[in-house]
Amino acid sequence: MADEGCWAEQADEAVALAAILEDAFEARGPSGAPVEPEELLGDTEVRPGELRFFMSVEVAVPDGGLALDLARARRGEGSCAGSSVQDQAQIYILQHLPPVSLQVELPERYPLYSAPTFWLVCPWITPGELGAVRRALEALWEQEASGGAVCFLWYEFLQHSVLELLGFAGGELRLKARNARDGEGVAVQLVQYNERRKHLDFCRASHRCGVCLEERLGAEMHVLQPCRHHFCRACISDLCELHVREGSIDKLQCPEPSCRAELGPGLLRRVLSEDLFLRWESLSLQKALEAMPDVTYCPRCEAVCWANSEDDSADCPQCHFSFCTLCRNKRHVGSECMTAEERLAILEARQKGRSREDMERSKVKELQNEVLAMKYIAQNAKRCPRCGTAIERSEGCNKMTCSNCGAFFCFLCGKEVDGYGHFQGGSCMLFDLADLAEQNWVRDLNLQLDEAAEFLQVAPRGAQDVELLERWGRVKPPICPNCGHRSAKVGNNNHIRCWACSSSFCALCLKVLRKGDAATHFSPSGCKQHTAD
Repeated sequence: MADEGCWAEQADEAVALAAILEDAFEARGPSGAPVEPEELLGDTEVRPGELRFFMSVEVAVPDGGLALDLARARRGEGSCAGSSVQDQAQIYILQHLPPVSLQVELPERYPLYSAPTFWLVCPWITPGELGAVRRALEALWEQEASGGAVCFLWYEFLQHSVLELLGFAGGELRLKARNARDGEGVAVQLVQYNERRKHLDFCRASHRCGVCLEERLGAEMHVLQPCRHHFCRACISDLCELHVREGSIDKLQCPEPSCRAELGPGLLRRVLSEDLFLRWESLSLQKALEAMPDVTYCPRCEAVCWANSEDDSADCPQCHFSFCTLCRNKRHVGSECMTAEERLAILEARQKGRSREDMERSKVKELQNEVLAMKYIAQNAKRCPRCGTAIERSEGCNKMTCSNCGAFFCFLCGKEVDGYGHFQGGSCMLFDLADLAEQNWVRDLNLQLDEAAEFLQVAPRGAQDVELLERWGRVKPPICPNCGHRSAKVGNNNHIRCWACSSSFCALCLKVLRKGDAATHFSPSGCKQHTAD
């Protein structure tokens, strides 16, 4: 028979942990479903021996951050440093570490007579190191908490003392991996998580817009690349719409007076309507064509034509008119249409820009496939600084590898780099925040922030505001069973991808879903994929 004193101690500990840790703690029953701690104080379906605690522990990083040598991580444990450039240190400063997931199962006689059973999960701590942490937690139970509640003591130890236990208190994080592949994989996880958390902190904090001078949440602002200046969405949208409507696309630049960084096509696609974005594409293409000395327009139908610089002629691909690009009349083989001085003046004008007649042509009816390809490359790709090959970045970080010559270069500034040191403290960021903002984990966060903003920006003044605040407090996103972070549902979809560790899981049963599991997990005999909260 279960000891009533033990069950009362467990219920009190659950209530205390929920009050102190808030979203970092969750109690669950035998089925894995969340349990409100206050329910444990009265009649509940959870029986002694069936209660489990899940805690997500944010490890406290030193003020100066932790230095991670990415070159050492890629070599793996046991590799010796060489003398080549590739083996030089490539230091990245970590300000956040992925959390340690602590899962505790409470036996019937805990805490008065027996210790709890627990598991530790952490992507950047090796199994051997987790064993040392486990022994330290067991010793903490025997020395300080035997017969009393121990979960909060464990939480504080993992938060403030685990780095010292593992020998990382000196400000450097040395990953231990079986091989270079494992080391590089963990390093990439650490860098991605750190960049996401930095952006998350930015989204949650208030910042002043440099245009309207109003204070807004970071989630309501655009961070421009590569200058990293930030402005509210309304001001950036108004700026872009104004210049596109007026045709002054050369003024689509960062509003900061001392900065003239151009606004990229990715940002313009997000802030402009479909019609305005198509207009911007047309104006950009026209501007690019007008700057090309070997592009001209047919004098009959105004179609785009390629000029032959050897005999100053062109053939229209649309009306098949063959004409002279100098006098713009019918092609006259064997006869000179103008003097050498006049011809030289026209060619020099082409090198500097289009003639007035061509500048006034604003309608482009048809473009050749080669022109479209050049436009796409100019907007979406960067040239390798070593061999000149066009490289497009589809996703991931801004450190690019040329597929032709193997050179490493920065996608933002186009400079050749040796490793990740270029992205430390400079104007270039390893991850494009504008791209991160499009990912699901930020989208889910912004949905939560938008709803929370209803009461975060005003102090409760009456029963209606208090009721709104309480409603928000009850809507808690499910906690990831792998890392312990909360991840919001998208609509009514119970198939969730965790923003912190990128693992997929079911919001109903909190089971981790491997690749291909979703098709069989969400079925008539299993969990429903779409349910209302």
